[in-house]
Amino acid sequence: MRGQIGNPGFLIAAAGPLAAATYETLPVLTATHIATLGWVTLTIMGGAMQMAPALLGARVRGERLVPGQYGLFALSVLVMLAGFLRGQFALVAAGGAGVNLASWWFIALIASTIAAAGEKRSVVSPHIPVAFLCFALVLLWGTLLAANLRWAFWPALLVGHRGLIVHLTLGLGGWFGLMVVGTFYRLVPLVHGARVASARRGWAILCLGVLAVAGALGGVGSGAVWMLRAAALLAAGGLVLFASEVLHVLATGAAGRRI
Repeated sequence: MRGQIGNPGFLIAAAGPLAAATYETLPVLTATHIATLGWVTLTIMGGAMQMAPALLGARVRGERLVPGQYGLFALSVLVMLAGFLRGQFALVAAGGAGVNLASWWFIALIASTIAAAGEKRSVVSPHIPVAFLCFALVLLWGTLLAANLRWAFWPALLVGHRGLIVHLTLGLGGWFGLMVVGTFYRLVPLVHGARVASARRGWAILCLGVLAVAGALGGVGSGAVWMLRAAALLAAGGLVLFASEVLHVLATGAAGRRI
């Protein structure tokens, strides 16, 4: 599994600004990108490169390029974090460009591997492509936000933390959330030796997740509070269904081990 970039001290230092709801401060931006890029995204990248051959029965296309992709991503994240810490947004932009290049490189490697897997690509959960779509949108939106911090061409994005809410919704809800659910539906039952309760429930979770992300984006864009509340309810419904699936797999796996 790939290394992770992070220091709990940054997360602790960001506690004060987070409590004061000053989300666009440099300590908060540093801490959130340590968590989302240095931990979450690197973990997903490492897991994908490790598990794709096992699930698809084929080597990762361009496998020799993976160390270069990882090195570029890790170095770019460090450059971005240094830019946030120093308040130098030109450095943030440079790191962001590298993160974008390495991330699109990663997407291309995984997409080509899945495309070359033939019939075995049916093992890929439908949540995974949607998660990758959200990841692509996160990259584009993050680039826009970084440019806006430097040149302030779209001041409305800073009003009510609109730009940040969109970024977090796509990143945590779409990219990370749907990736976790999709991985669960394919990998966890194999590990625990148990099947999920219902494949239809997985589709319901996907639909609720997509609607929640869309509702949040629509609510931010239009300023409609009811859309944000509806998105929260949809997300809560998806979490309840997902929790029930997790409990079912754990209970079924435990019962199988007792037999």
